Amino acid sequence: MHTSRTTRNTLVFGQIRNVRGIRVGIAGLNSAWSAGEENQKGSLWLGGHWRIQHVRPEFEDTRFNIVLMHHAPGWFTDSETPALGACRT
Repeated sequence: MHTSRTTRNTLVFGQIRNVRGIRVGIAGLNSAWSAGEENQKGSLWLGGHWRIQHVRPEFEDTRFNIVLMHHAPGWFTDSETPALGACRT
């Protein structure tokens, strides 16, 4: 867990864990920052491309990666779809 209050550490974090000799990347993307009202499904912004680019270098030598977010992909604008798709690669 990050204790610093910098923008990078409050919007995204990345950690590597060894699980039985397998390097696993764990990324957390803060999706709650753009939410604040009810009925916002399909209209939230994540800034996914920026966030993913900031954690990706940390995960170059991982076997697989896990991305954690508060909101499911369907809550974001269609413009976020390509960035969220990049999480799968």
